[in-house]
Amino acid sequence: MTIKRITIALLILGSTIFASLPIYTHSKAQSGSWDTRADSNANQTNEAGSTSSFANQSGAEFRPATISSQERDKLLASTVEFRYFICTGYNKKHAGLGTKVDQHTVLTHNHFGSQANFCMINPSAPAQQVDIAIKQDARAMGHGDHYGDQTLLVDTSEDVQGPAAALASQQMINAMSVGEFVEVVYWDDELSEPAITIFQISGFMGDSMLVLDDPQDIINKGDSGGGVFYQGALVGNTWRYLPTFDQNDNLVDKQVHVHLIPMEIRTPTT
Repeated sequence: MTIKRITIALLILGSTIFASLPIYTHSKAQSGSWDTRADSNANQTNEAGSTSSFANQSGAEFRPATISSQERDKLLASTVEFRYFICTGYNKKHAGLGTKVDQHTVLTHNHFGSQANFCMINPSAPAQQVDIAIKQDARAMGHGDHYGDQTLLVDTSEDVQGPAAALASQQMINAMSVGEFVEVVYWDDELSEPAITIFQISGFMGDSMLVLDDPQDIINKGDSGGGVFYQGALVGNTWRYLPTFDQNDNLVDKQVHVHLIPMEIRTPTT
């Protein structure tokens, strides 16, 4: 058994909160809080940009790790950006992401801070900018577990232009398995715009957290609140990332934790 240093980073606004602590590394399947929903192919890997499929215990193949340009554009169209402070301010910097879930509501993460004010910008309609006061306009929601209310629903003062994301049902969330793929919206720092890529599911933490592998080190500060989609439906938002380093401070592993959408807003199972 080896000891590695692991850094927990909440993807908070434009800054990052770090807490470093030594841990004993062990098999994920041995952790009491870690549900791998494992199958015999769960440890297979796929190269970036390739198409790969996995068979679960029922023998059905997982959907491939690809996304069409049409699907990408559809998912990005429901994405909004939060920037620091009010819309009439100068030099507004990127602060986080959210997903439109209905005409007046945006789903995002819950580590903005209750006193924070932001300008919400709609990339699909750049002329639309809405001032958001977290204390007055947002509702924290969660699952009643030890992770707390890590989802924020922001009620906007005007209609948010563009399509709303489809919300996953409880049945769909229960059907997700290790080895399957989800689409994750993140902030492209070089292009200064939302982008989307494919991540593979590596585990679950209780009924509220989805764990993804990030071997290419894509997710970083400012990606909090980005929508996570499974079969075209919103299943959660990016909450934090968890890089692990060796004794020479080289990155050897990185996980992304996704807070699943609250029970109250999951679509009814038919």
